[in-house]
Amino acid sequence: MDGKKPGKNLSDIQEINRALVLKNLRNNPNCSRSQIARNTGLQQATITKIVNDFIDSGIVIETKLLKNERGRRSIGLALNAEHYMVIGVRLTRSHIYVGLYDIAGKEYNLIRESINISEGAEEAIKRMNRVIHYMLDTAGNEYILGIGVGLPGPFLKEEGIIAVMADFPGWEGYSIRLGLEEEFGKIIYTVHDAYANGLAEWWFGNKREESKILLSVSMEEGLGAGLINNGKIYYGTQGIAGEIGHISIDYQGLPCVCGNRGCLRNYCTKAAVVRQAMEGLEQHPESALNRLPDIRLESIVQAALEGDTFSADLIRQAGTFLGYGLINAIYAYNPDMIVLSREFAQAGDLYLNAVKEVLQARLLPIIYNELRIEFSKLTHDPVLMGAVALVTDFIFMNPSYIVKLGDGQKKKQASETTEKVSSIM
Repeated sequence: MDGKKPGKNLSDIQEINRALVLKNLRNNPNCSRSQIARNTGLQQATITKIVNDFIDSGIVIETKLLKNERGRRSIGLALNAEHYMVIGVRLTRSHIYVGLYDIAGKEYNLIRESINISEGAEEAIKRMNRVIHYMLDTAGNEYILGIGVGLPGPFLKEEGIIAVMADFPGWEGYSIRLGLEEEFGKIIYTVHDAYANGLAEWWFGNKREESKILLSVSMEEGLGAGLINNGKIYYGTQGIAGEIGHISIDYQGLPCVCGNRGCLRNYCTKAAVVRQAMEGLEQHPESALNRLPDIRLESIVQAALEGDTFSADLIRQAGTFLGYGLINAIYAYNPDMIVLSREFAQAGDLYLNAVKEVLQARLLPIIYNELRIEFSKLTHDPVLMGAVALVTDFIFMNPSYIVKLGDGQKKKQASETTEKVSSIM
């Protein structure tokens, strides 16, 4: 190697320019050709050529007339999103979720399939494949760009395998990505569910307008975080960055399946709070929880909001423990925004203030004052949406793929039309 950077040929430059235009349309729907030129720095003639190619392939459509700053009218442009679909898949310890989305993130269909962890990973994979096949058949296979899959962690990115799934053995060493590629022959992206969560917040929660470095915290069954740096996931060397659930807050604490002790996930997740409630009921006979046939996080939150002291203490304690773990994450990653998933959102300030009190007490003021922390406002499943966003990121970085697909669809439609005309004649 002589140390020189590899050059770019004309096709490379064309692909880069196409990607710039597509990303601009993704971020700024209904903008004009001249606006794209200003935003990208490309010449007007280059924009015109690229946009015309996209329109011919059906990727881009012309929309309403726009009035520019000089009072002139120009034609708006937007992605033809509904003609290009992505399947999102989410695996949890109890369910498989499969959703159909367009490249703008609109949800068209969602299927939830229950799984029994005692049946093992092989049976769960069969069920997952069956639901994906059904979605492909109903949506029209040729319109599906790829499949994005959100998986619980720790998830090793390069190997494409789950390192360990608590209470759900049998997944270790199995590459879900390779299995899906063999089954469906599509572009497949597998990603840690916490990373997918963060990517969904960035793109669909509009956090790209408010944040440079976003830390998205997921607390459903485990506890993980997705770090998004200007729209890109930070994976770490093996893809386990953000595993804050396995940060130890007590070196002599509860043993964890990962081999460590005192892991954060054992103190502040849904499962941890329910376990703490069950263990403490005998010492709190006055608690309203004793009168419930089934104790879930939702019932603990409701009791806390209705004045049950024991329940309120459990919710505040969960927020406090999370705060302890976030201190480490903040000093490690230095985010400017933290978004918490909605598991504890109904508890509102009772929970959020407990988190903030720890951060304010233990962070330097100059760090705390520049940090925002809030609950997610997304209404659709963020893991599914984030997995879809990962596939669309690939598509927008490789526009020739979608151009070829669009050209193929147009040829197929033309052929079908010719056949119909021939049959009539």
